[in-house]
Amino acid sequence: MRKILKYSLVGAIILIQSLMFEVGADKLAKLRTTKKIVPVEEISAPYFAVQILALKKAPQDPSYFKNIERAKEYECADGYVRYTVGAFSSAAEARTHISKVKAAGYSECFVVDIRNYNLYGNEGGTSVKTDANTVYTVQLAAYRYPVYVSEFEGVDDVDFQLYDRFFADADQKRFSLIREAEPKEKLSLHLDFEDTRIPTMLFRHVARNWEEVLTEEQLLRWRSFCAERTLNPPGAVKMNWNFFKRKIEERLASTETPAQEKLVLADLKQYGEELEKRIFF
Repeated sequence: MRKILKYSLVGAIILIQSLMFEVGADKLAKLRTTKKIVPVEEISAPYFAVQILALKKAPQDPSYFKNIERAKEYECADGYVRYTVGAFSSAAEARTHISKVKAAGYSECFVVDIRNYNLYGNEGGTSVKTDANTVYTVQLAAYRYPVYVSEFEGVDDVDFQLYDRFFADADQKRFSLIREAEPKEKLSLHLDFEDTRIPTMLFRHVARNWEEVLTEEQLLRWRSFCAERTLNPPGAVKMNWNFFKRKIEERLASTETPAQEKLVLADLKQYGEELEKRIFF
């Protein structure tokens, strides 16, 4: 019996070690060996390319690169790993290749000047040469699947009309009254707004932050809105409730998903289940 336990324990240790090795293994190593992915350590001409991906960690799905001949990999000082295809002498030349790259499955690609990449290890800025005649901006984010404002054009909903126009001075003075009021009083101030967007915005503002102060009728109205927004979101992007749940299950079931990422997905799944109970039950 002791021998069985001993060998079972050894087997479990070996299994755990093999799983840890599999999780920690670099699944892109083979692509780098075959030069399908080429790590870049120093910026050099030609300077223009088409960026297809930017992530905090190198992706562990080799199939993402199956439709390209070669990608360059830039480990940047801001913590992102960026991947580009092509090498062009001008931005105009690079733009002529955008349609081809999109057709290969990289729909969110765009033209970049790699001189703007600050490579890891060159935080002092030696890899980026500034030009007094160039206007520089600060990048706020990098997304694999960004959502563009154009995808919500024509949506008749105040959440997507916030920046359509400025609020009148008179309405902005009324905002101060709303801020000073207690949550349970905000919807009963009976303020005469000039902007027709404000009443709906105010209701959603209170409902999102202080649901407990809503009347039974208001709560039913709010839950109905939440249900419609999750089941049938507005605009061209249809990332609805079913899509959300299905993608989480797919990632959890995939052996390509890193163990740490599965912990995050499990928490996200639990959050979704709790949200579902609040809205639908």
